[in-house]
Amino acid sequence: MYDFIDNSIQSLNSNTCPIISTPDNFLCQQDLAEGLKSVLVDLVERPHYILDVDQTKFTIGTFIKNILDKDSQIGQTSSVEKTFFFRDDLNISQRLPHTPYPLNSEQAGSFQFQIAILEVLNFNKFLCKEITLDNHPYTVVCSPIPNVCEECPPDGIVFSIFKGTECCSKDIDSVLLIFGRILTNWIAKYNDCVRREKDLKLDASHSHKKAELPQKVLDLLKKQNDTSTNQ
Repeated sequence: MYDFIDNSIQSLNSNTCPIISTPDNFLCQQDLAEGLKSVLVDLVERPHYILDVDQTKFTIGTFIKNILDKDSQIGQTSSVEKTFFFRDDLNISQRLPHTPYPLNSEQAGSFQFQIAILEVLNFNKFLCKEITLDNHPYTVVCSPIPNVCEECPPDGIVFSIFKGTECCSKDIDSVLLIFGRILTNWIAKYNDCVRREKDLKLDASHSHKKAELPQKVLDLLKKQNDTSTNQ
């Protein structure tokens, strides 16, 4: 397990160190999906080892809330939120929403997946829960991507999905959180790279943000959280 984490750290360094030593904005010239995948390569390629489950097929990805668009015009940037699927052995990515908003209550599996994402984002916690797709049980494992500012909500989540309801290893929440923190650093370096390319400086002022969720979502998450607490 430590070797996997070390590989991710080395990948982070190999991706970001050239920014300092070369005049070109190396990091944000890469394909965004490939850059993110390179940091999570062991989770993507060896999820059964990391999750410690007896499965061979997985759908693995990440939802990023705030990443700068490198195609913005010089002197300005816009941020985007996006879901990246790095592996889809289960062939379910097309049935899962690529954003948690708005809630898709027409499809039970999509709705449950969105609720899982929102629960992680809102409560900044690890989550392992069962969802149902085409009347079959799946397990979705979600872990937050911590914000650089500890007082702010997560920057996104890392998720893994496998068929069935097999339990993960006991320390998987801590392991995935380490991957999330490595990913946080990669995203921060990427955004800095885009700012430099667009001739923009990081705003020195900062105000702590709160999770922005529709009230009906907050009510639903609170109800679910109260139910699990009382059980």
